Amino acid sequence: MRDWVKGGGHLLLIADHAPMGSANQILAERFGVNMSKMFTVDNQNYDKESNNQGFIVYTRESGRLADHPITRGRNDSERVNKIIAFTGQSLKGPPDSVAFMKLADSAVDACLVNNNPASRRGRRHRHAFGKDRVVLTKSHAMPVARNCRPMQNVVTGMHRPQSQPTS
Repeated sequence: MRDWVKGGGHLLLIADHAPMGSANQILAERFGVNMSKMFTVDNQNYDKESNNQGFIVYTRESGRLADHPITRGRNDSERVNKIIAFTGQSLKGPPDSVAFMKLADSAVDACLVNNNPASRRGRRHRHAFGKDRVVLTKSHAMPVARNCRPMQNVVTGMHRPQSQPTS
């Protein structure tokens, strides 16, 4: 796979959070990527509407959503200004990688027991790599649409409506 990408191929690797992240670790390591294999939470930069510290918010305004061809799009109508990551693990790429979703200092990797952080490690970053030939995302929940907890009205991914501005 690495040789195919170096030869001009492209790869989109979507690795879900614990415990699934370890299934992609060997492939990720071939591109110099380290996966935390835990859950990443941020007690300051999370989606307050969901009250879930694993639903991390990245915005251009905060500086955690970088200007990058992926976030810039081909024109203004495709420009991405906000991303909510619906749970996941953190990633650390090789020195020449580019992070377009940057974790804040308040983000930590945690082993969750009954949805409570039981242990924590240092922060990491989500990355795009090289010359846009490999993109890794830490969760399958962003590019899909689902109603993961219908009884609690928790909608993630592309079906999630834009939050209404508060006054």
